[in-house]
Amino acid sequence: MMRKGGPLLIAGALVALAALAVPDPAAAAQKKFITISSARPGGSWYISGAGWAEMLNKYIPGIEAKVEQSGGGVQNNKLVSDGDTELGISVGPLSIQALQGTGPFAKTGKLPNIRLLVNRFSIGVLQFAALESSGLKTVCDLKGKRVALGPAGGGGIPAAIAAFEACGFGLKDITASYMSYEQGKDDLVDRNLDAFLSYAAVPVPALKALEATPVAKWRLLPVPDAKAAEIEKKIPGYIRYVIPAAAYGRPTDIVTIGTPNILIVNKDVPDDLVYQITKVTVGRLEEFRKIEPTHAEMTKENAAKPFPGVEFHPGAVRYYKEAGLM
Repeated sequence: MMRKGGPLLIAGALVALAALAVPDPAAAAQKKFITISSARPGGSWYISGAGWAEMLNKYIPGIEAKVEQSGGGVQNNKLVSDGDTELGISVGPLSIQALQGTGPFAKTGKLPNIRLLVNRFSIGVLQFAALESSGLKTVCDLKGKRVALGPAGGGGIPAAIAAFEACGFGLKDITASYMSYEQGKDDLVDRNLDAFLSYAAVPVPALKALEATPVAKWRLLPVPDAKAAEIEKKIPGYIRYVIPAAAYGRPTDIVTIGTPNILIVNKDVPDDLVYQITKVTVGRLEEFRKIEPTHAEMTKENAAKPFPGVEFHPGAVRYYKEAGLM
């Protein structure tokens, strides 16, 4: 015999379950969606962006972060400034040019909405590889040659141009092509190129693969020491960088140039949210370092160092001051 009120209790329970099954529009509206512009899959920046998104989802309630593939540094600055993505990965000097409307941004004009979140989470390094049989000795020998400069719109192109100009020639003086680092490696081995560029932290997977290719005797092309020093002095954000011989099993260390890779944010992202993002990223440094090997040299102190020409977001400043880093 059913107890009195049983059907009402069952009906009430069903209504409650149905209510739980229906999405709450208010809750959905409160969720904050964050997109991180990175690079193409297979590169270190895409891995960095994907791992970063996972960290933010793990530790910041009420957000949904995702990584978006892009053409790299040039496109990322435009995406962030235009508000198409909230966060992005960039090469430091490239963001200076974006804010000034110079270099690759001369046609698009100034991109004023870029702010700094994290400085120097890794170092991008100019690395040109050529076959020994080519006779090429330094980057200054690339005039008139067939050279792959990485993906179109990639952050390494301005660095390559800086090196070429220090050597007395320009982009128009080479036969340039644009492709992934892996494709550049394959085309070099097949003798379809004279040299290819990898612009990333050391070691680059494509160059490690080249090291393991027995049919290809190759070398890294240095930037002449005096030219590297000239670039460091002349162009804000560039540094003279030495690639250890052991990195790729080379006979000697190689002098080249590098730039800090930075994390950028749109200026209109709310201060409280940027504070939380910075706190997770820098405050949980060891976890962030494990995302990708190129993060290994990141420090809290470097993350908070000013980068002349790119202003910190106020939300990031709040965290760095709270953590005693500013």
